[in-house]
Amino acid sequence: MDRAIAAQSELANALSSVRGVNGIGVGAGRVPGTYALYVAVSDKRAAKSIPDSCSGLDVVVDVVGRVSHL
Repeated sequence: MDRAIAAQSELANALSSVRGVNGIGVGAGRVPGTYALYVAVSDKRAAKSIPDSCSGLDVVVDVVGRVSHL
């Protein structure tokens, strides 16, 4: 888990200037017992800027639309 959290921080830094990134989290990977990074983006254009992996972890992109405060 420590490795996944470090990768999350690394990816957050790398994507800090990409418009449309709403959030980055750690979740279950495709293989049981592994982790993946999940990136929520506002549109398909932002999704094109997201890498497929980071620090050996898969990156899963979810196009969730615009996120705003309630």
